[in-house]
Amino acid sequence: MKLVFKERPRSAVAWAEEVEGWAKSGLSKAAYCRKRGLNYA
Repeated sequence: MKLVFKERPRSAVAWAEEVEGWAKSGLSKAAYCRKRGLNYA
């Protein structure tokens, strides 16, 4: 899985929380990124 953050750099903890949130969401990677306002690449 690859999530791309265009805003300011995020900490490793914030990144891990984002990945965990995606895993628990049941959404596809693309759908999760759209919902969270992240760029999916």
